[in-house]
Amino acid sequence: MKVLLTAGGGGHTGYALALGQALKQKALLTFLIDEEDSLSKDRLSPIGEIVAVRKPRHPRTPLLTFIYRFVLCSLQSFWIWIKHRPDVVVSTGSNIAIPISIIGKALGSRIVNAEDSVRIFSASKTSRYLDLISDLTLLQWKEQLKFHSKKGKYVGLLLPDVAPSTRNGRIIISPGSFGFKELYDIAVKTDLKNVTMTIADLNVSEYRKPGWVVVNKLIGLDEVLASARVLVTHLGYTIWEALNYHVPVVIVPNPKWRRSSVHEMEQVAFFIQERGFGLYLPFDGLTPEKLQESVAHAERMDVPPIERGSEKAARLILEEEE
Repeated sequence: MKVLLTAGGGGHTGYALALGQALKQKALLTFLIDEEDSLSKDRLSPIGEIVAVRKPRHPRTPLLTFIYRFVLCSLQSFWIWIKHRPDVVVSTGSNIAIPISIIGKALGSRIVNAEDSVRIFSASKTSRYLDLISDLTLLQWKEQLKFHSKKGKYVGLLLPDVAPSTRNGRIIISPGSFGFKELYDIAVKTDLKNVTMTIADLNVSEYRKPGWVVVNKLIGLDEVLASARVLVTHLGYTIWEALNYHVPVVIVPNPKWRRSSVHEMEQVAFFIQERGFGLYLPFDGLTPEKLQESVAHAERMDVPPIERGSEKAARLILEEEE
């Protein structure tokens, strides 16, 4: 069976990677990525063929630019479908998933959509659109069933099986692909030791400190998390990657993401905190002292196990399980 999975970067690529690892022994895999996303290419190329399109929309893309890019992405997606003719198209979210899913539906592919793991209290825009044409929606939390009652199937978090972290390594500060300068500026004023921090496209030299590793992109996150003590991050997929290793998280939602990501960031952060996975640290009033205190608190936490759903999701994609 031929399966094409979209991977729109960040958490969307994380879902595609987890599903790809579960599917690779049973299906011929192709990953559709943003042509500017070298990190997704590096992560996914070991387990499948990579094809690329122009991503229609980034958080601040103007409307006319979005329309042009959407048309271009649709044309690119059409030719990719013609070349690969996948039996199943799996959307892991992001707007590159919509053209290939529509085209796949029209030309005979089965369409499977994976709902975003941070969409616990509302449905994502992509999943609302794709619910109209999809055959199945994979849900990562039982709470999502109320938004996808007709086509939704609860599987658990889309994560690979890993061993728990040894918790004897470094503190990781990694607030997502688009960066979070305000958090970096506060973090660098703390007395935290043995820190690895990713700063997206900012100047690395401005944030260097003795004992700190500061990089633009973190390659080999799994290796880092296998010994990480705590993760400090925004509200995104990296949270689930840390919890997969039983690493506690300190969540500092990026206030600039309210329009482009989720509207209920505070609810989701409290949801995670109430389940003992970590601490919610609101950005308003954040200080170096509060950040350092939260990290110290999180280091003492024992993270409960999570329910992984990648293997069950793979069986549903391949129609091996009802």
